[in-house]
Amino acid sequence: MRFRLAHKMLVGFLLVGLLPTVAGILYFSRQLGEYQDITAEQVTRAQAGRAADRLAGRISGIIDTLAYAQRLLHVRADDQSVLEWCYNLHPELLKLAVIDADDRMVSSLFRYGYAAKGSQVHHVEFAPGQAYRVAFEFWNLEPQLRVYFPIEDLASGRVKGSFHAQISLKHLFAELPRKNGGSDGLYVVSESGRVVSHSNINHVLNGLDLSSLEVIEVLRSGAPFNRAEYRNPEGEPVIGVGIRVPGLPLYILKEIPVEEAYALSRQLNHGFYVALLMALLLLLVTAYFLSRAITRPLERLEQATRRVEEGDLYFSLVETAQTFPDEMGDLAIRFNGMVEALEREHVSQQQAEDELRNLRNYLSNIIDSMPSVLVGVDADVRVTQWNQEAERKTGILPEQAMGKPLTEVFPQLAQEVKRVRQAIRERRALVDSKVPANRDGAQGYSDITIYPLITNCVEGAVIRVDDVTERVRIEEMMIQSEKMLSIGGLAAGMAHEINNPLAGMLQNVQVMRNRILDDIPRNRQEAEACGLDREAMRCYMERREIFTMIEAVLESGERAANIVTNMLNFSRKSDVGIEPHDIARLMEATLELAVNDYDLKRKYDFRKIKINREYDDNLPPVACDSPKIQQVFLNLLKNGAEAMVESADEGKVSEFTLRIRREKGRARIEIEDNGPGMAESVRKHIFEPFFTTKGVGLGTGLGLSVSYFIIHENHGGTMNVDSRPGRGTCFIIELPLHQGG
Repeated sequence: MRFRLAHKMLVGFLLVGLLPTVAGILYFSRQLGEYQDITAEQVTRAQAGRAADRLAGRISGIIDTLAYAQRLLHVRADDQSVLEWCYNLHPELLKLAVIDADDRMVSSLFRYGYAAKGSQVHHVEFAPGQAYRVAFEFWNLEPQLRVYFPIEDLASGRVKGSFHAQISLKHLFAELPRKNGGSDGLYVVSESGRVVSHSNINHVLNGLDLSSLEVIEVLRSGAPFNRAEYRNPEGEPVIGVGIRVPGLPLYILKEIPVEEAYALSRQLNHGFYVALLMALLLLLVTAYFLSRAITRPLERLEQATRRVEEGDLYFSLVETAQTFPDEMGDLAIRFNGMVEALEREHVSQQQAEDELRNLRNYLSNIIDSMPSVLVGVDADVRVTQWNQEAERKTGILPEQAMGKPLTEVFPQLAQEVKRVRQAIRERRALVDSKVPANRDGAQGYSDITIYPLITNCVEGAVIRVDDVTERVRIEEMMIQSEKMLSIGGLAAGMAHEINNPLAGMLQNVQVMRNRILDDIPRNRQEAEACGLDREAMRCYMERREIFTMIEAVLESGERAANIVTNMLNFSRKSDVGIEPHDIARLMEATLELAVNDYDLKRKYDFRKIKINREYDDNLPPVACDSPKIQQVFLNLLKNGAEAMVESADEGKVSEFTLRIRREKGRARIEIEDNGPGMAESVRKHIFEPFFTTKGVGLGTGLGLSVSYFIIHENHGGTMNVDSRPGRGTCFIIELPLHQGG
């Protein structure tokens, strides 16, 4: 059945006028009925539940990972790899440790701080069959979870150790408001009732206590859910819903203003009246659109005819898919059919050209965007492809390199010609790793990979050259670091072993001196029993300088004890962090370490260097991490000593001038030597990683860059160097003073 234009006008009037009005009334009536059943408590409870489930889900995922790792632990040193896997998988983990049955640390990983292997930790009890224990704490303004897992012997079922994990909740708490619409009414509350997370940081810093709220009191009694209406800390009437976080010692409290909770029904009523008004407006404009519906198809058909006549073959009329076609629709269908026949051949040809051009550009961009040198060659080892990195390395443009022999345009790859032919002949990739190469006058390394082209009717290969100099240096640095860590651990162990007999020697010498010198009844009694005159014996020992020898033994022993103590303090990783310290004492302790250092390769003896001290009196404490600051001081002193020994003239005394003073609210430390100094070209690169003026095998180029990082990043200070050739070198460090100073 065909609808005429008159029929369409009638049907269109009914559709545009009556149907939207009826649909609007039904829609808003239905919405109003549905939303009246949704109470403010249900909305708030849903938001609090989502937050609790999200937090519990994130923590559960971390605990599942730790539980899996627990089954892989054997309470041995090789557990370190399992800890590293957990540590890399979850950035929320701050600390991981494996503890043996004697509560001593076997293996550990810390995101901040350090604990030595064998350190004693607090004992954790587990109930029979208990999978793990969870405890919440708020440390240094950061919410954290401590999770403890027992490690059982599979054969005997005996607990042979425990697995400790410390999880940061800071970022997890920060995500909760964003995932719940950014509302300020979302609280995370500990079991004690203290607010540990809220968008208003003052509530957290001030330790806002919500334990007196009815919602929290009911939750603390063991209920999983509670709802109450009250006034929040800002005095605003709210509806609060509290939910216990599954499996965690935390509660989620979600507040929504009372006015906002009951505003939904009012908004629906307003929307109902707006819908009625819009329906009336639609009825008014219906006549206009219906009249346009008659003339518009004719106008479009006339325009289409003109555009096809002008050569536009891509224009078509939209009336081709009408459900109820009229005369205008039939005409449009015939017109579109005519145009399609003209454009089909033109479109297919244009598409093929565009696809080929896009594919060529795409492949060219991929090849040029790679950071590696990519060179394509044919079976005669002549260049067929030359990317931008190859152009940058050689300075030869692609059009200049095309068709040329590889040895002519890239002489550095001349030794690879035989391997290129081998790869093409054997149809397999060949790799040559860590090939030495000259990089701007410095030693470098490259990985060269040759891929044969194995497509039909094509013989050739692609040569890929990757600069791996930095990777090789980092590998060498890691090997060197492992050696230094082993030596440091050995030195610390030897210092411990020396300390025990040394303490016994000093104690016995002190007791011997007391029994000889002190005039006490027991000494007099024993002398009389032996028939000795104590005064004569004392006179003999003074004349034979025995007392002087005893004092020399005590003095030497105490000096040795101080040396051992300084070695232990320097080698021990600090868990305290930044604290106020007397910077002059740290400098003196570092000097004692340096005095006992002798470099066999460079033949310098620090005890022969003159030390000039210029310390301000009553300098306030400096907030710093003492082992790291001592590391910086020792590095600068050793570098200066090596430089002075290498350039020392006969008769010239090597000396350091150490200055510590207060300047503009900061501590200024200067370490100046009278060595050869350095040129400006060296000075401006001195803090860059891997930059060194020492020969191969004598330095990694990381000492000063690590020192700069410790001062600048870890302590918020500054580190500069002032040096001229022949005038010595002065390193200047500025550190913030302790706030109490």
